[in-house]
Amino acid sequence: MTANERAVSDMVGFVLSFSLILLAVSAVYTGGFAAITEQQQEEQIHNTERAMSVLAENFHDIERGNAPTRAGEFRLSGGTLSLDRTARFTVSVGLDNGTFAETVRTGSLSYTKDETEISYENGAVLRTNDGYGFVSRPPTVTCRDGEAIISLVEIDPRGNVTSTSVDGSVLVTVAKQDSGIYYPRRENGTVVNEPTWPKT
Repeated sequence: MTANERAVSDMVGFVLSFSLILLAVSAVYTGGFAAITEQQQEEQIHNTERAMSVLAENFHDIERGNAPTRAGEFRLSGGTLSLDRTARFTVSVGLDNGTFAETVRTGSLSYTKDETEISYENGAVLRTNDGYGFVSRPPTVTCRDGEAIISLVEIDPRGNVTSTSVDGSVLVTVAKQDSGIYYPRRENGTVVNEPTWPKT
């Protein structure tokens, strides 16, 4: 083999080796970047779900009278935070003379991005994705000694803004406006708390 033939052979080998390395790097970059992006988006959804659970606990603190106001921060990252005033919650109570039902407009606070929605409604945190959903945090219901205590949290925003989709973070402040009893409370057949809400 002459010197020129060896040079051509070395050049061909170098080109093939470099092409294989470049192809491998491109494949790793393409697949790895997609995986990193997907992982980042999933972590963002998990963070928002945790933030919504913290907000639900803040609502619960105010409901129990532990604080007059609470605040929670949401990092939207391209998603939309919105308030739906139409959400309703119905409670039916079976009595000796029939069933008494009361429907309350509770409203819901939702974070939506792509096909995922995380929402707070009446103490519960719900997550839906591609038509499937599950409860991240159940609503506040206490059952004991033959009685049930159900708290209804009505969301009533201040102002006319009901949605935002800024790129940064949003601070949600929760403050108690009013409270009342929808249903009478009985002890040993005697009414000890008359309903005070809705007000007439």
